[in-house]
Amino acid sequence: MNLGELIDKLNAHPDQDAVFKIGFNRPTSWRGSYDELAFQPAKNVPLKMMLEEAEDCLGKTFEGYKGGSYTMDYKTPINIDIYGDWSDGGTMWGMMLELMFNQK
Repeated sequence: MNLGELIDKLNAHPDQDAVFKIGFNRPTSWRGSYDELAFQPAKNVPLKMMLEEAEDCLGKTFEGYKGGSYTMDYKTPINIDIYGDWSDGGTMWGMMLELMFNQK
């Protein structure tokens, strides 16, 4: 999933006042590939906060874990990971997304 798709999905959620038991926050450059974004997993995060953080990444330049500057846009791939870690962000993101949007 890329940043634009995430923003679209959050904007399309039927309850814009929802608070997600499992969500994300604190975007950084992903250690796995510095030109990608990583959001850290978080608990009890309002949808509006996640949307605001995602939208704030558009056009923003992040410092890579070991240097370099990377500007994020709609097509930037996103991951869910802990800062400084490099796990399989795609697999984690798929599980997180399913949990986020199917929680009761």
